[in-house]
Amino acid sequence: MLLLREIIQNMSWIESISGATKEQIEALGGGDLLKQEAGGYSTATKNRKAAQRLRDALLKGDLAIGLCISIAQQKDNIIFNESQNLPLKLIGEMVDQCSDTLQQLVSFLSVYLKNEDFATRVPSVRELLAEYSLGMDSTMCLARSALFSKVFENYEAAKKVTKNSVAEEKDGKTRLDTQQKSDLFGTALDEKMETLAVELKEALPELDAKSPMKLFTVFWMLTMHDIEVPTAAYERTFEALKKQMKEDTHVRFLNFL
Repeated sequence: MLLLREIIQNMSWIESISGATKEQIEALGGGDLLKQEAGGYSTATKNRKAAQRLRDALLKGDLAIGLCISIAQQKDNIIFNESQNLPLKLIGEMVDQCSDTLQQLVSFLSVYLKNEDFATRVPSVRELLAEYSLGMDSTMCLARSALFSKVFENYEAAKKVTKNSVAEEKDGKTRLDTQQKSDLFGTALDEKMETLAVELKEALPELDAKSPMKLFTVFWMLTMHDIEVPTAAYERTFEALKKQMKEDTHVRFLNFL
């Protein structure tokens, strides 16, 4: 596991979250571009070709998903099977290492793999919970991208149908306003929430009696970015990029002279 962390760190810009600063953790709640620009905290030079070679190697034989599932299973095994025989501090460190490595690997795949490709490789939520015996946190860490990929797919399909309908009514004008887009996305998200709730009931039949299913589903479906947009992180990164552009321009001008 330590070897995997070192490989990902050295062949890409992504480290485990344990070494992140407050600003970098905040940036991880943003979009993919913000994560790439401000969420990486490796001192190594970013080498996209090396990262792509690592991605290709991990995708052979679905090794990447197998590693993710194995790491998640190992974390649960440490908690439930090995915790009685090992010191508490060591147990905590081992669990943290498993969580960090899983998050690091999933982050790497989310950056260097399209959501659609990732979604086709990840088992369903029901399979992850019932067949692979993963915890809810590990399950959603793996499945969240796949779920939202389906949401966006349904949203684009609904938007296309709505545009065609509007075009017929307004003589070829197909532009949708913000409210229409918001309603369509909300509908697509609700449909996926209902599907997820059904899978959860199948995998965890006792869950419905313990907590409201809709609340439970929404809680695990959302990410930090859905709850709060890291505006300050975007502004800091934007200013840093502008400063870097000015410095690069100045250096090129001096070299020209």
